[in-house]
Amino acid sequence: QCNCNTGFGGATCLCDPATTCNGRGTCNADGSCSCDTTNGYGGPNCECTPANRCSNNGVCTPRGACLCNNPWTGNDCSIALGGLAANHLAFANVLCFGSQVTLTCEDDHILSIVSGTFGRRHATYAECPTTATYASSIDCSVDGTATLKQSCQGKQSCTVRAHTDIFGDPCATVTNDEVLVLLWLCDPA
Repeated sequence: QCNCNTGFGGATCLCDPATTCNGRGTCNADGSCSCDTTNGYGGPNCECTPANRCSNNGVCTPRGACLCNNPWTGNDCSIALGGLAANHLAFANVLCFGSQVTLTCEDDHILSIVSGTFGRRHATYAECPTTATYASSIDCSVDGTATLKQSCQGKQSCTVRAHTDIFGDPCATVTNDEVLVLLWLCDPA
């Protein structure tokens, strides 16, 4: 066992706060980083900052995803829902592989797809439990927004299915564990 210099960590003292943790955290005894969450940093190596990943509209989670401030949404907190007129209705869905949902608007509204991502951007999703183990840094996904718009944009109702037959297979190491995250609106017709 090594006795590490102040600030360094890990069994061989290779965790350097300046490089391993990108100068945004400290090294733990096991060599992992503890990010400075007071400034919104996150990710396994504190690589996620509110500016570089969250459009300065949110903070980073320990896994490196964005937790958006109200009224922002989207993978990078770049979509402002608060700027919508009061007659716009916003919805979000997380679909597990193989599942489907029917998006439906009231009679005087039509569907407007804001964004859709298919794959795996996080190791775990509360909505889609899995027995597989993925690295916390996994990020194999495709932007499915155009596909969703082609199928649903401007309609009153549309059924969406989370499957590689529709969005392709962005994750060679993931078998039937892909997730579809979509954001959609009901706009006045």
